[in-house]
Amino acid sequence: MKRSFAMILLLCLLLSPAAWATESEILLSTATEKTDFLGISSVACLENTIYALTYDALYTLDESGDSTRWKLDTATLIPQGAGDGFFSPLALLIFDGAPHALASRLLYSADRGEIDLYELGLYALRLEEAAQAVEFELTLPLETDDWVSYDNGQANLEFPAQRFFSTGDSLYGVPRFLGAGESLLRFSLTDGTLETIATPQGASQILPYQEGKLLVQMGNPAMLQDMSLAEWSPDTGDVQTLCSLPAEWEEAPGYLYFHAAENAVYLAYDGELYRMQDMDADNLTVLGFSSVRLAETTPVLADGNALVVADAQTLAKIPLDSSAQEREQLVVCGLWLDDARLAFLASHPEIDVVTREEGGIDVAQALSTRDASIDVYALPVESADYEAAFSRGYMVSLSQSETLSGLVASLYPHLREAVAKDGVPLAVPVFVQINSNAPSYDPIAFESVGLSQEDVPTTWLEFLRLVARLPEILQEFADISAFDPNMNAQTARAFLLSSVLDAYWEVSAQPGNAQKLDTPLFRQLMEAFEAIDFAGLNATGTVGEATSAPFVEHRVLFPTLSGNRIAPAGNTEYALFLSLREGMEPVFLTRLTAAFVNPYSQNTQAAITFLETAVNALDSEQRICLLPEENAPVPNPQYETELARLDGQIAAMQAQSPETDEERLRLEQELAAARKQRERYAQENQFSLSTEDIAAFRALDSHFVLARHRFGLESSLSSAFYPQIALYTQGEWDLERLIAEIDQRLAMAQMEG
Repeated sequence: MKRSFAMILLLCLLLSPAAWATESEILLSTATEKTDFLGISSVACLENTIYALTYDALYTLDESGDSTRWKLDTATLIPQGAGDGFFSPLALLIFDGAPHALASRLLYSADRGEIDLYELGLYALRLEEAAQAVEFELTLPLETDDWVSYDNGQANLEFPAQRFFSTGDSLYGVPRFLGAGESLLRFSLTDGTLETIATPQGASQILPYQEGKLLVQMGNPAMLQDMSLAEWSPDTGDVQTLCSLPAEWEEAPGYLYFHAAENAVYLAYDGELYRMQDMDADNLTVLGFSSVRLAETTPVLADGNALVVADAQTLAKIPLDSSAQEREQLVVCGLWLDDARLAFLASHPEIDVVTREEGGIDVAQALSTRDASIDVYALPVESADYEAAFSRGYMVSLSQSETLSGLVASLYPHLREAVAKDGVPLAVPVFVQINSNAPSYDPIAFESVGLSQEDVPTTWLEFLRLVARLPEILQEFADISAFDPNMNAQTARAFLLSSVLDAYWEVSAQPGNAQKLDTPLFRQLMEAFEAIDFAGLNATGTVGEATSAPFVEHRVLFPTLSGNRIAPAGNTEYALFLSLREGMEPVFLTRLTAAFVNPYSQNTQAAITFLETAVNALDSEQRICLLPEENAPVPNPQYETELARLDGQIAAMQAQSPETDEERLRLEQELAAARKQRERYAQENQFSLSTEDIAAFRALDSHFVLARHRFGLESSLSSAFYPQIALYTQGEWDLERLIAEIDQRLAMAQMEG
């Protein structure tokens, strides 16, 4: 959501440096669990214990907030047969006064052409202290429906629900995306029978309400629809509007909860928690900031006065009482700060970190007027705002922090130049990405049309000249395309031109080079480009028209035209490393986002501590991309868990007692395959990033070039001059007009500084 700067400034001035707010408690996060994805799918509460389910574990949290992680002991419940079998816990609920899981058992046929078994049920959770594991015991089988679809001879289970909640004697399953034709699942908690019920037209969220009814949030601002809350009876289909939500809200609430004892609805909107009493929109009050903005789980009530809710990164306990607590507030603005925010909240619960969107804020203007409302900015170093702040000194020196000074000193030199001045660290990286504008190629497809390794181009000029030869070559190969077969001649021409322009600009925009298009090199490239017959590159028979042709492996010579990611974990084996011409080196553009402290912040020390948290939250791949001495292999965090799962499968097979020779033979074959799979996994997956991965990445680092703000261009040349380039690709301008128009604007930008 975009807000005007004036509104954001007003809010910040009213709330900073301290705010009266409910204090969210971070129970679990990607920071506390040291993982990239927390993935909590469901939560439940019983007495003083909170239960949280992920894809591979159950967490329990006591009233003090201490957590225990229990591995899922599912080996004996995985169905055995000729095909793959799965046991999958889907959701948590309190049933018969005890914690239970809704779970499924699935068994494919050997060729995955059919599903031989599909079962749903409620399973009691048995916590085994010695093994630190949770076992599952079936207590209520649930009815299923025909949820199988087929695609290219493969059977797929399309279970139509993603969120679950229980109320009364019913368990409801809500679709991931509510829309026309979607249905709600209702299971009886008495006998397990299933009903499928059409959801109300316009419903966006469905949650428990009262007296057998459900509460529905209707409408979506993104579709220009007004929002309201309504009461819906699944039995009769009747929908009764209860109240409207504020017309100025520009997005749906991130989550809702109806508190029956208070007859109040709690809503999260734009990072704030609201309370609405008696379904009266005029009685809407702000309680404070919600550490969860967009929930991935149905909220549940804990301790009678707190909500427990999770998003992709956080499990939080959010008090609902209106007793105000004064907390210091830190306001951060920009991208790539979510992990830092979570880690900071976990270690500094006395400080509330509020995020503001960059859109609509004139950062340079705010800094020049000594605006203190935002403490930390995180901006792309190629942006005009970052360049203004860096060049004019609107950044606090970070020299007092050994953590930040040490990191900046260890950066690649071309990155350090963008965050330090005269040896003084002023900003720190919070995100880096390295890309190549060159295409990738498929060596098998090359060989299919008679091209060899010697034909693989090493310069852009060689590449363009090879493409110009392809129409004649492809006449004999009707099933092979030069580019994605869904491209028509015009889109292929536009995509390729953008790649050529951006590759040229990455080199020419560097200091000391000619920052213009009117050069012999650019004209030579464009001469080769204009010699290409794009209508002959698509051999599917739909030349010049959009198609829906399938992307068949090894039947496309150049699968991607640009944007190949260069990273330790990236697959660069078949990326073309193209220089502009012979004798030059290829370049890979590095895009860096850096964070700095506002020199007018009233919370400088807290802001610096936040930046320390941000750099400590950088993942291993980011650190390798930033720091040339970071070369230790990165362990696979799921390695031991996956090995244990594979060992469990093998143990379950060994425990079987086949009765016939045929069954014994099949079991021996399955055991041999399972052991081979386990051995291969153990050998190949110990590290997420191996020493060899990192060494291959380091071999390319001399080609890295940092994207900086140059002559008013905050984006690539093709994006900055998209209208002019479109006129050229559509044939309304010739090359001379394109060069003249762009060079004129570049010259004006240089004159204006």
